[in-house]
Amino acid sequence: MNREQKLGILFVILACCAAALPASTEPKNPERPSPDAKQQVLDFENEWVTAEIKHDTATLRRILDDKFVPASVPRNHMTKKVSSRE
Repeated sequence: MNREQKLGILFVILACCAAALPASTEPKNPERPSPDAKQQVLDFENEWVTAEIKHDTATLRRILDDKFVPASVPRNHMTKKVSSRE
């Protein structure tokens, strides 16, 4: 491989690196959730856990979607109806 070929390859590599640079400098997570949004999630989680502990079916029916399927139930597709002990 002569010097001109090596310089050509080097030029192509540098061009690829330069083209990829703007994409790599973009922020990964430009928007952070507001403290209010975090608190809403925590409040919802507390309401859900309390309803589960107290077997509060009215609250569970209100807060869970009809298509709710808990991820912790292996091989059984527990639905909202079963989960709220209807």
